[in-house]
Amino acid sequence: MNQPNTIEEALELTFEKLGELQQQGIKVRMKPSNSRHREETVEKYNQPGRLKPAYWFHVNLEYEQDDHSKLIYSMADDLRSVGIGFDTGGMGKQRDWELDWSFHLDHINSKSLNNMTERRGIVEDLIGDFNENGNLEEMGI
Repeated sequence: MNQPNTIEEALELTFEKLGELQQQGIKVRMKPSNSRHREETVEKYNQPGRLKPAYWFHVNLEYEQDDHSKLIYSMADDLRSVGIGFDTGGMGKQRDWELDWSFHLDHINSKSLNNMTERRGIVEDLIGDFNENGNLEEMGI
């Protein structure tokens, strides 16, 4: 996968990955991000080289098969490997991608890529632990 040169190319590539997830049986739902209506957030992030607020979306990925969680993580990791970053979250058999003010394109080096991958892995592990235990106190949180 080639690194995109513009934020628009990064968004197009992200949409392609979402299409691939949908083809694998994952329900992909998109709705306009609430951040579009937060004046302070729009003012801060509506800058050259950033995703325009009109394209800010909350993406919900819902799945039935456990291996789909790994597939979603892998797709996000593929995007990270070419410098595309955004907030993620989830619980149960769903994941969320925030293609909003957090969406960015960085020309990254291998050290920062490793750091991002490590942090995303920690979040994914926490979600998995919560899904298994269902109790934050038992997890030490």
